[in-house]
This record gives sequence, C-alpha cells and structure tokens, in this order.
Amino acid sequence: MDGKHDTVCLDLINRIGKFSFRYMNLLSM
Repeated sequence: MDGKHDTVCLDLINRIGKFSFRYMNLLSM
C-alpha cells in the first residue's frame, strides 16, 4: 500500500511539474 501511495504522489508531482513548466513557457512568451 505504501508503494502505491508513493507512485500516486510521484504522479501528482509530475503533473504539477509539467503544468508549471508550460505556465513558465507562456510567461516567457
């Protein structure tokens, strides 16, 4: 169960990272 929780957290961090990366790209434009 702990491993599953870790993967969910990693997925969430990955999504937030991609979102903020896209947001920064929009700002630099």
